[in-house]
Amino acid sequence: MFNLSGKDKVILRSESSQGNTRALWASINKSGDLVVEGQDLGPQVTDLFGANEYEFGWTIKAGDIPLLKEAIGEHGDTLKLLKKHFKNENASKLKPFMENHEVPFEFWSRIGD
Repeated sequence: MFNLSGKDKVILRSESSQGNTRALWASINKSGDLVVEGQDLGPQVTDLFGANEYEFGWTIKAGDIPLLKEAIGEHGDTLKLLKKHFKNENASKLKPFMENHEVPFEFWSRIGD
């Protein structure tokens, strides 16, 4: 569904069923910040929001990435750790995990077609 490739990007979720699609991917931007972005499309989104599309994202500043790794309890490549712990069915656990472990992040969202 999404063509994100390269060492600085990882797909955490890419699923489709009954006309609904859900995607979540993470990347490291030029400033070294971790950027997690997602998009949900389809009838379930329409039922919830009255529009067919929901986009959202979180940014963890480069200086706060060590807090995320500490909460995970492992060190190493940030994107590999996310893929290991928050891929597929675990993707929806990432935001609550960050909140529960008080990892600072900025959040944005957009509803609309």
